Amino acid sequence: MDAKAGTDWKREESNALKIVLERNVYEFLSKLKPESIEEERCGLLIGVKKGDFFVDEAVEVRNVKSSVSEFELDPVESLRVFEYAERIGKEVVGVWHTHPLWKAYPSQKDVSGMKTFPGVWIIISRSEIRAFVFEEGVKELKIEVR
Repeated sequence: MDAKAGTDWKREESNALKIVLERNVYEFLSKLKPESIEEERCGLLIGVKKGDFFVDEAVEVRNVKSSVSEFELDPVESLRVFEYAERIGKEVVGVWHTHPLWKAYPSQKDVSGMKTFPGVWIIISRSEIRAFVFEEGVKELKIEVR
C-alpha cells in the first residue's frame, strides 16, 4: 500500500447507491478499528444487492499476507463464505478490510482489487469507516445503519 492511499483518485459520491448495514454489522466493524500498528484484517460482506447494498452479516477471513500494509483473503475460507451465503439465500456483496497505517480511503492496490472483485469495499481506519464502489472510477457510498 502506498503512503498516499486515497490521494490518487477523485473523491466523488455515488448518486445511485448507498450501503445499508444492520446495526450488529456496523458494531462489529467498529470494533475492528486498529488501535496500533497491527496486521490488516479482512473479510467478506453478506447480504443482497437490490439497487443499494444491504448487508446483514460480516465475516472475518484470514489475511494470508500477514501484513500491516496489505491483505489477501484466504481462498479456502472465502469459498466457504460464498457457499454459506448461497445456502442461506444471500450473496457476498463486498469486502471489508482495515487500514492500520492509513486513512480509510482506497490505495492503488485497493482500486485494482475493486476492479477485479466488484461490489462494495469497506475500509476501516483508526478513526472512521468508509465504503466505496468502482463504477467508472472510485465512488464513495453513503453508509446507513439500521
